[in-house]
Amino acid sequence: MAAAGTAVAVALAAYPAVSSAHTSLAVIGALGVILALVGALTGSALPLGAGLGALVVEYAVAAGLEGSGLDTRADVWGAGLLLAAELLFLAGELRTSVLEGGDLIARRLGTIALLVAGSVVLGAVLLSAAELRPGGGLALQLVGVAAVGGVLALVLSLARR
Repeated sequence: MAAAGTAVAVALAAYPAVSSAHTSLAVIGALGVILALVGALTGSALPLGAGLGALVVEYAVAAGLEGSGLDTRADVWGAGLLLAAELLFLAGELRTSVLEGGDLIARRLGTIALLVAGSVVLGAVLLSAAELRPGGGLALQLVGVAAVGGVLALVLSLARR
């Protein structure tokens, strides 16, 4: 699991570093991959989370350097981040827990696959919606506020997990 998660993390780190000519992005990405791998191998969430955070920072800086254009591959990158995080956290959990039942890992991998696929679909829908130029108005603002509330509720429910 750690090898697969690390491979995905390396690909995530390589995309912003290759798409922009700044070598500092490659350093941030490499640091993120190393921290995430150390966290997965030791079963410690702190370096793993810091490593994933460094990958997000690298991508955000690269997006800022590119300008105001919308990255149409952001949904795939985000789904890749979810996949890397799940695989690396699973690798860390497998090192520190006792497994009962052989199908637990297979079910967990199936759930991860469904989450990643759903993430790609949701990301594509959101990117498509971001490219639309609606007229605006109060109804659109209320929908935006409701969407932000839903995202916050989702993040808080995942944080309690």
